[in-house]
Amino acid sequence: MIVKEYCEPFLDKIVNIGVPHHYLDRLFFITGKLLEVNDDHLILRKKDGIQQIQLKDIIEISLNQED
Repeated sequence: MIVKEYCEPFLDKIVNIGVPHHYLDRLFFITGKLLEVNDDHLILRKKDGIQQIQLKDIIEISLNQED
């Protein structure tokens, strides 16, 4: 499972913000390797550098994926 592979140390924090794991699987597969989670964003390593994603954006992505 991609979530476990990339963000085992952060799962509790991600679960606490209410993002379902299956959305995170898809998100990390698309976006890159998770480096860090803090209070308001994820830091991802991508081929073209480092990217920060706001947690609120992930929740919005999750809601949009339900359609």
